[in-house]
Amino acid sequence: MENSILYFLLLVASLALCCAGFYQEILRGNIGHLQNGREPNAGVALFPTIPFAQAMHFGIVYALNLVQESLGWYVIAVYFSFAILYLCYVTPKLKSQYNRLVFEKANKA
Repeated sequence: MENSILYFLLLVASLALCCAGFYQEILRGNIGHLQNGREPNAGVALFPTIPFAQAMHFGIVYALNLVQESLGWYVIAVYFSFAILYLCYVTPKLKSQYNRLVFEKANKA
């Protein structure tokens, strides 16, 4: 029972991390569009990331847990911690750069 809850939390965390990454990728694409004089309408492809990222996370946890009990949970917890810190550091910078470019474009028009 306890493992099924952990795997469910892993799925939720993995999906949340993917969504945050999608947001960041859209910001990067829109920044590139604005820098090249185009409309900010970038998008991302959900298909390759959504099923494969979760499968990779589950596979890593399962394989490491076979090596040593609970090792996979510790490794994936450290990975998610660093990924969240990275997202919290980079996303506001991207958002600020995007807002600045939108403001500059609006003032030029």
